[in-house]
Amino acid sequence: MEILSSAGAAVAFLSAALLFSRKAHQPADGWLALGYVISGLLVLSFAVLSIANESVATLILAIAASLFLLPGPIQTLYLMRLTRAGNLPNWSYALFLPFALGLGLYGAIAFGLFPETRLTTQSGLVGIAASGSTLLVPIGAVITLAHLAYPIVGLRALNRSRTRLKALWSSYATVNVSWLRQWLWATIALIAVGSSISVLNLWIGAIPLTYTVAALQIAIIIQLFWFAYHGLQQTNLFSKDGSATTAPAPNDKEQAAIINAVDAAMELNQLFRQPRLRLTNLEDATGKPAEQISAALRMIHGQSFYEYVNSWRIRFITDELTQQRGEKVNLLRLAYDAGFNSKSAFNRVFQLHVGVTPSKFHRQGKK
Repeated sequence: MEILSSAGAAVAFLSAALLFSRKAHQPADGWLALGYVISGLLVLSFAVLSIANESVATLILAIAASLFLLPGPIQTLYLMRLTRAGNLPNWSYALFLPFALGLGLYGAIAFGLFPETRLTTQSGLVGIAASGSTLLVPIGAVITLAHLAYPIVGLRALNRSRTRLKALWSSYATVNVSWLRQWLWATIALIAVGSSISVLNLWIGAIPLTYTVAALQIAIIIQLFWFAYHGLQQTNLFSKDGSATTAPAPNDKEQAAIINAVDAAMELNQLFRQPRLRLTNLEDATGKPAEQISAALRMIHGQSFYEYVNSWRIRFITDELTQQRGEKVNLLRLAYDAGFNSKSAFNRVFQLHVGVTPSKFHRQGKK
């Protein structure tokens, strides 16, 4: 157990250091690094617990139980900061309420304010043991189960960000936020399993949990490795400073001028062939504010930036296939050359625009 805890702490602290040291520092990185530090302290506390005397162990248990309530809100705030432009809303800090309640409850128990109640641990799980009739045990369970609310809030934020990201990125797949969704579901599973084991242990009695908890700790460490890998690679989804830009809405004449400038930049410079093309790239190429470009695309073409760029890519591919009618064509290479970054995205978008698959379109051209 001590080796597992030490390994998990090392991964967490190293990930936090790498986040702060990398050159492409992003506004959301601070929350992610803080989450790693808290996670490292949490798993390290279980390693220290095995060598501490009884009085110190009680205090460490209170600290560990409180730290357990921090990764949820911190990682949820990281996700919210990553998937939105501008600052976090004031209400988001209410996510720390379970931690504040837990800190008060566990601290009061550790310092003896509830004589008939004590903190207990068995095979790495922290719980509340009460010798009399008390509400402390269910209160502690409610505080712990409140962790399930964090990934739910995160999933909602991720779903709401999809439309905003399509307005900024030409290829939604390049943003690669699917790992966040997978992490949230994995977190829900770990919380559900860990909480179920804790409840069974407290209500049914002592059961052999050594191997179960070891498996949970291994799963958490694997999740830390996986989360660290993707978190360090994550691209900043919005502007470089993470803030939202504001510009007055263009009138009809200005919208037409904006579209003409955007169309010219796309045609002359073939910007659509850049796999990671962003709305800010069009802003640089045309000198028009990004918000006004997005509004003009919506009003005149009825498209998001994502849809607009893909329409240029499909037009490029269909023109190439028409010119190379009767010849053998590597469709995947042509898709990458047009700016798509995956075969699945290419096939899906092509069929949406043309009505048939790329291969069928090419076969029809041969006839």
